[in-house]
Amino acid sequence: MNIRIYNILAQQKTTTLTRFHKYLSSPYFNVNESIFALFEVFQKSIIQKLPPINKQEIWLTIFKNKAFDDKRFRKLCSDLTLRFENFVTIESLTQDSLLKHVLLLKQINNLGLDELAIKAKENSSRFFNRFPEKSANYHLKQYEREKILYDIQSDNIKNNKDINQHDTIDNLSKNLDQFYVIEKLKLACKLVTLQREYKISNKPFEVEIILRLLNRNQLLDNPAISVYRNMYLMLTEKENKSYFSELKDLTSNLWDIFTNEEQSEIFSALLTHCIGHLNQGDTSYLGEILNLYDTGIEKEYMLKNGVLSIQSFRNYVVAGLRDNQYSKVESFIKNKSTLLDLKQRENALNYNLAMLNFYEKNHEDVIRFLSLVNYDDIWYNIRSRTLSIANYYELEEFDVLESQLDSFIIFLSRQKVMSENKVIIYKNFNSFLKKLLKIRPKEKEKKETLKQLILKEKQVINKTWLLDKLEEL
Repeated sequence: MNIRIYNILAQQKTTTLTRFHKYLSSPYFNVNESIFALFEVFQKSIIQKLPPINKQEIWLTIFKNKAFDDKRFRKLCSDLTLRFENFVTIESLTQDSLLKHVLLLKQINNLGLDELAIKAKENSSRFFNRFPEKSANYHLKQYEREKILYDIQSDNIKNNKDINQHDTIDNLSKNLDQFYVIEKLKLACKLVTLQREYKISNKPFEVEIILRLLNRNQLLDNPAISVYRNMYLMLTEKENKSYFSELKDLTSNLWDIFTNEEQSEIFSALLTHCIGHLNQGDTSYLGEILNLYDTGIEKEYMLKNGVLSIQSFRNYVVAGLRDNQYSKVESFIKNKSTLLDLKQRENALNYNLAMLNFYEKNHEDVIRFLSLVNYDDIWYNIRSRTLSIANYYELEEFDVLESQLDSFIIFLSRQKVMSENKVIIYKNFNSFLKKLLKIRPKEKEKKETLKQLILKEKQVINKTWLLDKLEEL
């Protein structure tokens, strides 16, 4: 059924449709019975999974014997869309308890409801003090709350009323500063992460100025600021391992102050650091990676709306395989694949099963699983090509391997989306493997020269595997 509002409603859970049904049935939110009737037709079709019906059939269900009016039908669909947008807004408000207190105080002030102001102020103060999350959104809402109270206070001063002056400009400034610094550091962390994947040249704002300011005032007393400061430094000063340890220690007892989205971001940063060092051959991070993932998945820090990202899924598999925990990896693939988005699940399963079979030396099965991978996604494309190249080396099918290496370098040279650093690590892999193929077992000097080149090169994928193959010569 090619109707926009129908398609939107079809994507919602049954419980959401039920709440929207109650919303539309309330005369406070909707007095147009035709809109309600249209929704009931859609709801029935969605829940019962009925065959598609056309606009004329829907019209007859609602208006019986009236002639079909396409313009009026489109207006009806548009009105239902507006009702759903209002419903979504109200749903969002009920979930944001901080905003509810802020809006209540604002409206009390606008309407001049002095009788309600004192009680509402006490309730909001008690609620904000007890609220567990203390990240950027909290400080922004606290600023907005105190700004309203300050405005009320200012009005009372003008009216010569007796007031309790505990809300000061200093408090307003502190909350605004904390919101600003946290958000700036968060955005800087996101930009650094994106720069590793894509061609983005933007500098991370005024973050260096912020870091210098933090060393000279008490803003670091805010645990959220300390966390994001360490997170940014960990991402930018990768060789300094102390920031990873400090961030891990800081967050161990502070998860409750962050939203689910922020927990996921911090976990991802910790993992990015570990994986970066692992890619450089530092296998001491394998245990850290697996422990982080086990905790992150169990506590749902790594899940977004109950879904585990394909990148996180793959990273767990890679870490487990490199740590020789094949049984654990196989169990993870089978049991945790249900957490993947349904549209991406089959691709992820085939690629990761190919990797598992590669490590277990079932090389024919690797070819079978890779043949089922959809290469439309650039990251699946490039990783599958790399795995295929390594697999043909293990099979000693060197004619096919040479052809794949040549094809791979052409593919890399044509890339416009990937960052230059990403392209380089795959080009280096390609180059080192070609050199390895030219070395004969008895050429010890050439082996040692290539070994040193690989060890010194920081930008290369599958470094450990390359060194292993060189050693096998």
